[in-house]
Parts: sequence; structure tokens; C-alpha cells
Amino acid sequence: MKGSKGKSVRFLEVVKACSRPEPVTLWTDPMKDRHFKSAVRQNRVMTIEQENVGTRKDVGIIGFIKERNASYFIFPKPLDAFTGMEVRGIKYELIKQPASLDSNDTANNSDWAADVSKTKREKRYCVTIRRIAAVNTSHEVQAKDQKTAKEKALELEYAPDFSNAKISQQVLGVEEL
Repeated sequence: MKGSKGKSVRFLEVVKACSRPEPVTLWTDPMKDRHFKSAVRQNRVMTIEQENVGTRKDVGIIGFIKERNASYFIFPKPLDAFTGMEVRGIKYELIKQPASLDSNDTANNSDWAADVSKTKREKRYCVTIRRIAAVNTSHEVQAKDQKTAKEKALELEYAPDFSNAKISQQVLGVEEL
């Protein structure tokens, strides 16, 4: 899968067209697993290449490719429209979570359409916040007058304890990225 070039498609588009995938863990030889082998024949498997080192994002490719650092998703519908494309922008929150033994599967996947539309609507913003911490401290100083006493108190080197400080915060601005 490394170095494969060509067209790419967003994971969200694949989910919209083929519904939410189910993650698969291959504990044994995949060709001995009847369910997985059937999904491969029906072109419903996506291989996700995951890098253990670095900052490279996960990339999906349609079909089963046996790789060391790979995950596999099985989609409910065939992925024929996306054959040969790299899948970018993997959103793991759109993957169907396996049902626990004591729950029904519908509770887990009832709002997937809402998840898909929410993901599409969200934008990125830079929010600038000013936080001000106020701590009152008292110092005993010797001076000839109040002005000199203030100056001496300000000159004292100390590290104030901000654990009991009153903190105020204010949003200064919001900018769309």
C-alpha cells in the first residue's frame, strides 16, 4: 500500500455511500474466517495502514491487503465505486462499535446519520482568551512613609501562591480558520 498514488476519497464520503463499517481483528488466518472471506469476495473490506512512528495520518485502501500495521473494516455495502482510490480523513468516531454481549446493536448505531452530518457542519476556530489571576498578599516592611513602603514591598522577591487565586476569564475574539 505504501507509495500508492492516484485518486483519493474522503472517509466520510465512503461512509455516506456504504454505511458505517465494522472493525475486524484478525486473530487467525483471514482466509479461514468464513465471514471475512465472504466480505473480501464481495469487495466490502477496507485496509487501514497505521504508522506506529511519526505524524503520518492513517490511510485506507479498498480491498484486503495483508500488512503488518494494518486494521480492517468491513462495510455493509460493496465498495465498488471506490476501487483503486486511497481513502483519506479516517474518522474513527464514524465506525460501528461492536455490541456488548448484554446490549442490542441498534442502541449503538442509531444516530450514525447525525454523526455524519455533524462532522460535515463543524468548522475550525481560533479563540483568544484572557485569564487573569488575582492574589492578595501582605508584607510587613519598615519605611519612613507610605510611598517608600509600597516601593519596598514591590521590590521583595517572592513567588506568590496562586492556588487560592480568584481567576477571571474573558473571550477576546473568535476567528474562523
